[in-house]
Amino acid sequence: MISRWIRDIRRVSRMGQAEIIDRSRQRISAFADSWRARFGAEFVAPMALSNLTLGRFYFTQAEINSLIGAIRTRWPDTANRIVRRAELACDHRFDLLGYEQLDYGREIDWHCDLVHGKRAPRVPFYKVPYLDFDVVGDSKITWELNRHQHFVTLAKAWRLTGDDRFVHEIFAQFEHWRESNPYPFGINWASSLEVAIRSVSWTWTWFLLADTPLFSSDLRREWIRGLQLSARHIESHLSTYFSPNTHLLGECAALFTLGTMFPSLAGASRWSDAAWESLWRSAHDQVLGNGLHFERSTYYHVYALDMLLHCRILAHRNDIAVPAEADQLLTRMLNALIVLGTGGQAHTLGDDDGGRWFDASRNRAEHMLDPLAIGTSFFKHDYLKAARVHFTEESVWLLGMKGLAESNEAPTRNLPEALDVPSESRLSLVSRPNHKSQTMIAEGPMGRGTGGHAHADLLSIQLVQSGRPLLIDCGTFQYTRQNGERDRLRSTSAHNTMTVDGQDQAQSTGAFSWESLPAAIVEQSIAPASFDLFVGSHNGYTRLPEPVTHRRLVFSPLENFRFVLDRAEGVGTHNLRVRWHLAPSLVPTPADPRVFAAESQYFALIPALDDRWIERRLSVKWSPVYGKLEDCTVLEFERDGQVPAELATILVADVGDVRDIGTLERFSAGSDVSAYCYRNHQTEHLFFVPGGPAAWRCRNWASDASFVYAVFEHSTGKVEVIFCHGSHVDLDGKRILSSGGLVRFARGRGKPDEIILLESEPEDTV
Repeated sequence: MISRWIRDIRRVSRMGQAEIIDRSRQRISAFADSWRARFGAEFVAPMALSNLTLGRFYFTQAEINSLIGAIRTRWPDTANRIVRRAELACDHRFDLLGYEQLDYGREIDWHCDLVHGKRAPRVPFYKVPYLDFDVVGDSKITWELNRHQHFVTLAKAWRLTGDDRFVHEIFAQFEHWRESNPYPFGINWASSLEVAIRSVSWTWTWFLLADTPLFSSDLRREWIRGLQLSARHIESHLSTYFSPNTHLLGECAALFTLGTMFPSLAGASRWSDAAWESLWRSAHDQVLGNGLHFERSTYYHVYALDMLLHCRILAHRNDIAVPAEADQLLTRMLNALIVLGTGGQAHTLGDDDGGRWFDASRNRAEHMLDPLAIGTSFFKHDYLKAARVHFTEESVWLLGMKGLAESNEAPTRNLPEALDVPSESRLSLVSRPNHKSQTMIAEGPMGRGTGGHAHADLLSIQLVQSGRPLLIDCGTFQYTRQNGERDRLRSTSAHNTMTVDGQDQAQSTGAFSWESLPAAIVEQSIAPASFDLFVGSHNGYTRLPEPVTHRRLVFSPLENFRFVLDRAEGVGTHNLRVRWHLAPSLVPTPADPRVFAAESQYFALIPALDDRWIERRLSVKWSPVYGKLEDCTVLEFERDGQVPAELATILVADVGDVRDIGTLERFSAGSDVSAYCYRNHQTEHLFFVPGGPAAWRCRNWASDASFVYAVFEHSTGKVEVIFCHGSHVDLDGKRILSSGGLVRFARGRGKPDEIILLESEPEDTV
């Protein structure tokens, strides 16, 4: 108890005056509401339906039939899936996050985490310990059901089939929910974001059912009352200081939607005006200059983008002035998402919350590019189409048939050969659309503050080739810590990077907090049209009694392979492990244990091992979506001994001939230069990485460059040479390539005695 008081005092001491005042006001308001409710207080005044006016929603009643027809015709599988999910909802069976067909029985318990058999107490909302698993279970599961996004599914199913049973089910569940969740009691009032998402679901349902006679006047009055009460609660309990991230964005988005769609409600203009201003102010604070969301999570980037796009389109429909900075911010976010998904599927990074703003079933990595379809049509930025994104059902509801037609007519242009996210984002992410590949290297930092939604994944590599993930992030699974999976999946060992002495790069201090946050340094990042080179390091292990620095070099000559060199630099004896998590679709081939196949695509991982490295093949659990675990294969390489130490690996994507993937060997033992040879029947590739900035010699090679690559083609007798941060390369005592001065990089090709300089870049252009 004393330690808790000390922690609370420290937390309060870090608050500013405005935060203390706002938190105190919210607490007093919550207490007052719970006290008033016990005496039967009405928190919102009833409103006569005759006085109700409505804003312009994404679609009109006259447009619905044509939209439904388009969905039936263009996406018959989607239409069938909507009806199937609605049928399940009528049976009270729900797909929530990654949990499928949870059966809530004849009477839904809206306070129950059915997966773990936990029921939240029906106490005033501010007393619900929603992060305490022992008391409430996983609150996300309970909240996901109470978002009522399945109401929208039921309403769409009625539109698709004309079956009134779906409408009756909506109203029955709505009435039962109201009786089971009187304001302000229970877990379903404990999070303003959850109230916000539920109110948006009720708004969509209202407009989808607006013309059915089954929607009686009494029901409409209760529906409006529910929306008023939700708006009042959200406005009083904004996450201005509690969670000034996507929580605050979602709450503002809901208030703006409610105020704009129901302008005759008391307080509506205040809701919409204040929320509109706060929405974009918060978005400006949360979105980095390059367009990526500060949470350092692909999911939260898409989540925030969904909210902002929906509000932007609604503002357009209602002739609300939009600041130019808002469209610029949205464009940056869309551009960043393109970069994340140029390989054909968005890389997953950091936490995955599992929900979506519109369609809760589209919560896998393959759905993360959905906002690009909306952005393509709404903003008519032609190169958004180059990401090969398909128009979605969501796009039809938001933008109508006109939007669909305009999307089809928008001109297309190719993406540039390389797209690089600036260093502000701390991602090295180079896309090669024409080579159908994308490599992402996580540089950090681990978000803001305590890095709540970040993982300890510095220098981890993900790889997508031809739209198929090959090296993956292990995902999230859940936010509770009761079984250790939360900590395992955000740990360093669950990512494609190096661990030292079994430690994480940062120290976990809670389900959403880290301390001793590491810093990464990008030492080299070069990506001209002909190759990619990345060199980076981090200090996550310098806190150890005998400090270690992990340095990683990744080089690709734009063929189908990447050369990776991991170094542990420091002092003492340490346990080193490098792990590679393979996509679950990859299975070992009988011909070669280093080659893995997924249908007609092959991937090979070739290490240069000595007798000090031990190789293992493990089966571990990864999470494709919140709440689901599946098996994947991990290749682990472990070494105990003195550092410095290193491990080189060749990653071969899109293997052509599985019988000739080649070998990788180190040939400079004892030298101050790390030199490796990757050899197959057609070519011989040499890589030289010196230990320092001085001129060096390794066997019959010499240079002053920080990295040298040479490839010999057996069929032509020609050699191509690349060097970085240097001026020349010598072979057998002869200068075979010179840039005439210090350059950032240079590339030449020809016979060994007549190599021609093809391109170079002066050092001062960096």
